[in-house]
Amino acid sequence: MVAGLFYLGSSAGLTVGDLVGHLCRTAGDRQNESRIHIAEVPWLLGAIVAGGVAGPALLMLGLSSTPAATSSLLLNLEGVLTAVIAWAVCRHPTSTDRGAAHAVLSGECVRKETARTRDGARSTGLASA
Repeated sequence: MVAGLFYLGSSAGLTVGDLVGHLCRTAGDRQNESRIHIAEVPWLLGAIVAGGVAGPALLMLGLSSTPAATSSLLLNLEGVLTAVIAWAVCRHPTSTDRGAAHAVLSGECVRKETARTRDGARSTGLASA
């Protein structure tokens, strides 16, 4: 329920911002605006379905069936893994300070999971993956 309200608030804010941006553009700016090519439509629809429909539904399914500590660790790793995929697959530029920050975050997640399993907690997350 709360996630739906967040999505609703986000879309309302983006709609207002888009309308204001549209009203502030000149006619020359509108003529230079790029159009979506027909070859890009399947990729756009795939991104909408994967990121806007399947992603949130699978996230809610995973969060409801995973212990809170493991969910927290995996959500912390999401940013790191997204950056790794962007760097490895899309050749997104990165820097040493970003790499160091991702390494620290990854190390802390692994350390917490290791300490949790050592203390007798049942592992369902990083250690079992």
